[in-house]
Amino acid sequence: MKQNKNKKRLLYILIPAMIMILTGAGFLYMHHKEISILVPGENQNISTEAGPTNKKDNEKDTTDPTTQTENNETAAASETETTDAENTGPESVSTEPEATETAETTEVAADTFEDALFIGDSRTEGFVLLSGIHAKYYACKGLNVASVYTDPVIAKDGTNMTVMDAVAGTEFNRVYLMFGVNETGWVKADIFIDDYRKILEDIRATHPEAEIYVQSVLPVSQAVSDTHSYVKNDKISQYNELLQKMAEEEKVTYVNVAEAVSVNGVLPDDAALDGIHLNQEYCQKWLVYLTEHTGK
Repeated sequence: MKQNKNKKRLLYILIPAMIMILTGAGFLYMHHKEISILVPGENQNISTEAGPTNKKDNEKDTTDPTTQTENNETAAASETETTDAENTGPESVSTEPEATETAETTEVAADTFEDALFIGDSRTEGFVLLSGIHAKYYACKGLNVASVYTDPVIAKDGTNMTVMDAVAGTEFNRVYLMFGVNETGWVKADIFIDDYRKILEDIRATHPEAEIYVQSVLPVSQAVSDTHSYVKNDKISQYNELLQKMAEEEKVTYVNVAEAVSVNGVLPDDAALDGIHLNQEYCQKWLVYLTEHTGK
């Protein structure tokens, strides 16, 4: 009887003790498992991929619209980014063409100017890029009637060459020239005309059958004319008179494209964001004018 009481007493002691032991073991197991999840072991790979950053890469100057020329049948100037052509005047006018999403389309036949070559500064470059014309062109920022002979800005046949060297080796039936806005800062207008005349003579020497068109200098907005250090509409008007006289003397065609995009000798405010370089709508007005007056 006494032994039975001792056994019961022993059970009362052992059972709670075993429960405590089992509970503690379970707690230790779960705690160890949680640690193994939160702390990676030595054989666990850690991602080294960089996360997003708010810091922007330095943006390239996209002044040169030549990067957009792959869809045009252009001369080699369109294959590489050109550098600024040196200006013999005080400074060069910025040469960035401006696009607009609301420009009207034209019905000019795609092949109307396929036999033509356009030569000029950034305004010519913007015209070719934004008007939708299919033509060859040699044009770049700051190009003027002097730098066409000195600056190797045209990449062609694996080498860099001047515009006039490139012209000599290019086939075309018509050539359209536009120079003058960068040269308005030159001290003497006679130098501008003399250099322009030399271009005409050299084109005749290499392409005697080609038709030559001298385009008028496009005006700028009233705001630009009032504030720019040397680009003034009255100076542009003076240059156009000289160009028209030169064209008559040299027996080439003067094309007054300025009248297609200006009002009373001034570029409208909606024609160009910077008041100088035409947007797409006005480049297409320019194209329509050329088509109506010189298109074949």
